[in-house]
Amino acid sequence: MPEFLGGMSALMEFIRKNLRHDKAEKRERVIIQIVVDKKGNATNPVVLRSTNPALDEEALRNHSIFRLDISC
Repeated sequence: MPEFLGGMSALMEFIRKNLRHDKAEKRERVIIQIVVDKKGNATNPVVLRSTNPALDEEALRNHSIFRLDISC
């Protein structure tokens, strides 16, 4: 199963550094679904659970800048 380059701790650090959550009035969660291509790129994002359109946009922006390790 593909995983984020560097593992789960690297993913959490990536999110902490790259997420712009100033649009959230409170702690909210957006759930997105992605497809991983043969090169490890996260493609075809779909918002599965939305709480705020601005946060959906931010979740989709973040997905587009990370890569997964497909050698796992």
